[in-house]
Formats: sequence, structure tokens, C-alpha cells
Amino acid sequence: RLYTWPRGHLSISAHHYSLDFTKFNVNAYEDDNSIETVLEKGKVNVISPDGKTTVQLAPGERLLYNKVDQKLLKGKVDVYEKVAWKDGKLIFRNAELGEIFKRLARHFNVDIQFNNISGKEYKYRATFRNETLPQILDYLAKSAALKWRTEEAVQQADDTFTKKKIIVDLY
Repeated sequence: RLYTWPRGHLSISAHHYSLDFTKFNVNAYEDDNSIETVLEKGKVNVISPDGKTTVQLAPGERLLYNKVDQKLLKGKVDVYEKVAWKDGKLIFRNAELGEIFKRLARHFNVDIQFNNISGKEYKYRATFRNETLPQILDYLAKSAALKWRTEEAVQQADDTFTKKKIIVDLY
């Protein structure tokens, strides 16, 4: 999520933030092993979940918190790549297919099952603006031995629906 905050304190996913006229993005999904905070503008102090460490970020920096080993890693980042989603863009820089499919699944609200049968690793540099998910998958399939298919959403016994599922095989 992208936050614009005037001044004060905010808590997100067990992290506490001290803010001063700030614009920042937090990527905190339950199924990820890390939480990422990227500062676009202003100043932010991130307090670790255990409360023992405070890290101050400057514009253009990110803080990555590893939920498994509870370590913090601060570094420079291309801010626009991280916040372009708010403008309807998906930007990938040196991104592996697994990362791309995870972001596509979230962006298009589908489940994507990626089967890397070949074991090969590909890295991509791409920007998508108005493309549909099938267009993006077809584009990726032109650069690797990749095949994909769709399983439509299914109504369950409680009248809810599963998400549409995309199965991608890399040969």
C-alpha cells in the first residue's frame, strides 16, 4: 500500500512508523517471508517488531525485514519501480519469473501456479501499462519455453467462489 501521512505514528504488520510529512509504500503480505518499506518522500523511522531497533529511511531507500530470521536490511532502491502500481503500471527490473508471477497474481487477483519443470532461471526487464494478464503471459511465453492455461473460478458449497487459477509451466 502507498501511504501519504502528514505527521505522527502508524503501525502496520507489527512495524511501528514515526512519520513527518511522508509518502511511502509498505509491501506486507502474509504469505511473504519479508516486509518491505520504501520511502518516496519525507522521513520515516521504522521500529522493528521487537521494539529494539529503529531504522531511519531517507527518500530513495528501502528497509527489508526478514520475518524468518528477523533481520533488517537497508539499501537504495528505484522508488518508481516500487510505487508505479498506483499509476496502473507494473515495472520489473532484473526480476525472476517467480517474482513476476507473484506480483501478477496480486495485481490481477488470480492464483498463479508456477511449475519450473526445466529448473532454468530467467530475469526480465519490462514495463506493463494497460496489458491484460493473457497479453503479459503471451509476451513472457515468447522469450522462454513457457506454456500457460486457465482454470475458471468454481462455486463452492458455501456459495463463495475460488479465484481464477493460471497454471504456468516452464519447460
